[in-house]
Amino acid sequence: MNTIETAEKKLHATPDESEINQALFKVHEAEIKLKNLQEKLIELERNLSSAEWKHSRAQAAVEKLLLLKIEEAEVGERAKRIHRETKAAHTKILQFRNHKASANAERIAGYIEKAMRTLFRKNELITSISLDPEDFKMRLKGQNGEELNPKKLSAGERQLLATAILWGLSQATGKKLPTIIDTPLGRLDSSHRTNLVEQYFPNASRQIVLLSTDEEIIGDRLEKLNTHVGSCYFLDGSKGTNVTTLTNGYLS
Repeated sequence: MNTIETAEKKLHATPDESEINQALFKVHEAEIKLKNLQEKLIELERNLSSAEWKHSRAQAAVEKLLLLKIEEAEVGERAKRIHRETKAAHTKILQFRNHKASANAERIAGYIEKAMRTLFRKNELITSISLDPEDFKMRLKGQNGEELNPKKLSAGERQLLATAILWGLSQATGKKLPTIIDTPLGRLDSSHRTNLVEQYFPNASRQIVLLSTDEEIIGDRLEKLNTHVGSCYFLDGSKGTNVTTLTNGYLS
């Protein structure tokens, strides 16, 4: 009799199909969000490469013009002096460019790494972050200083890394633009959710809009955010009319 009762309890505890479908839908949303972030990062890298190519062409044109001026100059010490000073100026320009690129890459990586250490519960998972000053490709290092492939991170860890990148870039620019975050807690475990609620949401920007489901920001997490919340609204979608109504209050 005890065995039958135990089996019945386990059967009742099994999630129904709607709960499973809801969980799968959230997983799909998180994966889409990660893919969009990755596509944005690729687009940024592509734009950077294009800008560097245009810079190289402009620099080549300047160098060609300088060489033509040198060739047209009088033969003798004056032409030699111009050539020598032009070459020295070109070297200084390259040194300055490389210095600024390295400094900016190091500064941005520092902001991203600081954000990562704030958000990640397992601080030893990613020990350092660096950016290549030439192509701004990001490199992660894990334990023992070995390079870490982001694809080996879990979906939740990749979501946190993407959040850290956006937070770090925002801090590097020094401009706090309005931020909108849909399903903010995604596939994160409780400790990482707590980190986002306590560390990221109150500090990400001066104005943040969180589009939360009815199971994400509740209980203690809601209480911790209440002191930072200016307004709450409830979006109620009607399946019959396909219209969403807006009312005051949180999940009212």
